[in-house]
Amino acid sequence: MRITIAFRLILPLFALCVSGLAAEPDFTGHWILDESRSEIHALPLRPAPELRVDHKAGTVQCEAITPGESRHPCHFSTEGREVRSKGGDWTVSTKAKWEGAALLLNSIKTAPRRQHTEMDRWKLSRDGSTLTIRRVVITLHGEMESTLVYEKQAPAPGR
Repeated sequence: MRITIAFRLILPLFALCVSGLAAEPDFTGHWILDESRSEIHALPLRPAPELRVDHKAGTVQCEAITPGESRHPCHFSTEGREVRSKGGDWTVSTKAKWEGAALLLNSIKTAPRRQHTEMDRWKLSRDGSTLTIRRVVITLHGEMESTLVYEKQAPAPGR
């Protein structure tokens, strides 16, 4: 009887520990925005039509590519550390954390005479072919919410 009670108490704890060891999703890839599946509202910055993401060992290096091949680098830690970066006239401070299989990002973006906060929720589809970013942007003028749907591109031959 005591063994059964102890087993019933220990088994859920063991399952919880094992589930916490599951590998984090890998956001690595070349992603193209699918505007027909996205809900893009009046964001202060137009979402990048193309993202390149390299996700390794708790760090994400990314590049937002806009028309005309303008490239805007970004990077952040998936381990809760704040990362500051600079691109163009923008300074960005980003902190990320996991919520199950979703990655939550909180970024404060500052430029001369402009500032806004972006809160993103990155989530991969089960097959890893779709990246959905739920974005909430807060400015002095209010709050806007959008859903950005990116499709993963097949790697180029020889890569």
